[in-house]
Amino acid sequence: MPGPVNLHPEVKKIYHDTFLSHRSAKFYNDVAQFRNNLCAFVNAPNVALFIGSGSLGNEVVAQYLKQLNGKGLILINGEFGKRLKEQATYIDLHFDTFETKLGNAFDYTQLEQQVAKSNYNWIWFVNCETSSGILNKIETIKNICHKHQVKVAVDCISTIGNTPVNLKGVYLASGTSGKGLASYAGVAMVYFDNAVLESSEKGIPKYMNLKHHNDTNWVPYTISTNLFYALKHAFEGVTDKAHMQNIKAISDYIYGELETLGFTLLGNYHEMMPGIISVVCPVEINSYELGVELEKNHFYVNYGGAYLRNANYFQICIMGHQEMANANKLVEFLKAKKQALDLQIAS
Repeated sequence: MPGPVNLHPEVKKIYHDTFLSHRSAKFYNDVAQFRNNLCAFVNAPNVALFIGSGSLGNEVVAQYLKQLNGKGLILINGEFGKRLKEQATYIDLHFDTFETKLGNAFDYTQLEQQVAKSNYNWIWFVNCETSSGILNKIETIKNICHKHQVKVAVDCISTIGNTPVNLKGVYLASGTSGKGLASYAGVAMVYFDNAVLESSEKGIPKYMNLKHHNDTNWVPYTISTNLFYALKHAFEGVTDKAHMQNIKAISDYIYGELETLGFTLLGNYHEMMPGIISVVCPVEINSYELGVELEKNHFYVNYGGAYLRNANYFQICIMGHQEMANANKLVEFLKAKKQALDLQIAS
């Protein structure tokens, strides 16, 4: 699943065993150290923590993009790019869109041509378009933006912890405690450049105000210490190089096996983020019904979203604490399903 993800038993234990005030000296010290670790992991100057989902992090990003005035550009190649567009529309951001089809990579030459002839203040995009798995090239987009003096905002909700992310030169970015960081959902992160603290704060709700977070030692309001310490421990696991190597190994294995079996897979694998495999079902199989069947057999995949049902595909997401043995079992199940379908069609 892309969320909730499978958790290491020790992460669960820490969540249930934690009992500490968010106003204790120990907690303030631990938040300070953990913020340093988060920033170092993605090469960002600052990060603020919020109780909420990754979408809350994007709402904070949108508030600060609004302070820049002028026009921006939102890149869309899937459901979560569309969600950025919706969030931007709700708070009256002024923007254009640059769009391509689900599962397709952006044409970066065309993107630069559009940026060059326009007077954009900012670009906002999703690093990994989770609805397909396509990995949008953050370094390429940063280079385009810096060349044309455009600020960069990026949704890194699915990438941080799953694949290397470098936020150097990024104005604003969002992340979350679930997905790649392999903990419980419920903590949003907003990474930001030092210049953000000098920007206007007009109309920004106090809870979302990054300067207010800075002025209150990064704990302005109640934070669940249970969620925090579970995340802190999970983070120690995902920063081990072996973690990302394991995700890629499992992803490569599943993709290769399903491709050999003749499954249709969305997009080009070399353009996808390791850990998300989108399986397009033949007309004879309803993806939602297959997802339900998989769940009954204790294989939890991503199948319930309207965009998945409409396009008749489901996703195998290798996020969190995962083991190759479980991947083997899933492949064997799908192999049997495919063989049964082939026999049915042949008869």
